[in-house]
Amino acid sequence: MKPFTTPAGVGRVIRAAVAAPSVHNTQPWRFRRVDDETLEFYADLDRLLPVVDPMGRGLGISCGAALFNMRLAIRVSGHTPNVTAMPAPGDAPDLLAVVRATEGLPATPEENRLYAVIPHRRTNRFPFEARPLPPEVILDLVTAAHAEGATLVLLDRMAARRVLDMVAAADRMVTGEAGYHAELARWTATAPGHSGTPASDHDTAPAHAGAPAPDHGPAPAHAGMTVHAGTAGRGGIADDPGIVRDRDIGQELGIAGGAGGPRCDGVPWYAFGPRPRGGALPLRDFAPGAPGREAADFEDDPLVGVLLTQGDGPRDWLAAGQALQRVLLSATVHGVSASLFSQPLDLHDGAHAGVTAGRLGHVQMILRLGYGPLVPPTPRRPVPEVLELR
Repeated sequence: MKPFTTPAGVGRVIRAAVAAPSVHNTQPWRFRRVDDETLEFYADLDRLLPVVDPMGRGLGISCGAALFNMRLAIRVSGHTPNVTAMPAPGDAPDLLAVVRATEGLPATPEENRLYAVIPHRRTNRFPFEARPLPPEVILDLVTAAHAEGATLVLLDRMAARRVLDMVAAADRMVTGEAGYHAELARWTATAPGHSGTPASDHDTAPAHAGAPAPDHGPAPAHAGMTVHAGTAGRGGIADDPGIVRDRDIGQELGIAGGAGGPRCDGVPWYAFGPRPRGGALPLRDFAPGAPGREAADFEDDPLVGVLLTQGDGPRDWLAAGQALQRVLLSATVHGVSASLFSQPLDLHDGAHAGVTAGRLGHVQMILRLGYGPLVPPTPRRPVPEVLELR
């Protein structure tokens, strides 16, 4: 059977896609089923962030991550995803890709492993343990980026400190821009019951259950939410009931949305993480000035990686997102947590003009990697909200 013939088949692929990370959890994507073997992937330009993502780089990288998840979901069905990136940049600039699924070989063990951990990948803004990553894990992450045509460079202590200083300086510039705090408030919920931006009131969301989650160590106190584990398709995204749904997350964590329902996007308060004590680590502050937020000691020498591509345009951002997601899923397989820094890339052209690293290419994302605590999932938009069936 072709992968998009039934609602269950196409829904499984879209649930995998929307589980991808995105800037401020904006989830800036839309999908259109063309026929039994073809999907169109669009950018949702209404979700572009004009202050922190003026060029659309973050949107493109976010959509690239979703595209990689789509590719995995198609592969585990025994099909090959044939992707045509940006087929009509002049006539339809929001059409990022046309994905055609054709008969293929069975998925490889690696593809099955990556697909199985899609529901368990998290952005982790909490302190990490001091223990280093084993060399074989580092090699796997570097290889993952290379497999998608990108380069991942893990920095030594001195280089990491210079990059983090650059992130801190860029963060000060970005947070001082007009409209920054209003844009941030629109996409965050600063306390239980605070809605931020109105969001659609839907019951269903992507699965956050499936293969057993890797052991990341002890969970923070607020991460002890109930996870409704159910039957998962091929050990990954569930096709059946029993998954964690937006309404479950909203009710347990107090995230209000439109008409009193849970919101399906944005960064919820429980995902902010504590403030780094002394400002030692320039994590983005999603609740500047909010009283009562705890502070914590973060690792003294964080492991910092830089993801690069040779080009620096919309096609490269889409490719960088696919590489980033492959790295993040590979990290999840190994029980490694990650948080992301994009502040130097958020600056407008006059202050940015492209961050390069010589022959290595253009910086597309800065990562912090390590062993962190378990953190709960953030909500996702339901499939009917992002998918147009034809």
